[in-house]
Amino acid sequence: TPLFAIRPVHYGKEIIRFTIYCRSENFADILKLYELILKRPVCQKKPDFCVFPVYSNMEIDIQFSLKKLPKGQVPVPTESAVLEFRV
Repeated sequence: TPLFAIRPVHYGKEIIRFTIYCRSENFADILKLYELILKRPVCQKKPDFCVFPVYSNMEIDIQFSLKKLPKGQVPVPTESAVLEFRV
């Protein structure tokens, strides 16, 4: 599993979501850390997933999310990443 992902969300208005994958063992601590860093509450929360709003206007939402991996699975940093946008 990669350490992070950036992807569009395909419902409603345009949403770009940056997701960080977290080990099951430290998900709760990481959630508290990002609440402190972002100084805003979670807008969606499930036992294994949460979303923070970062920016919003009439056309687009930019979100930051945390995803809890299954127990024993560890995220792995990638050497490189490609980001593609439709224009």
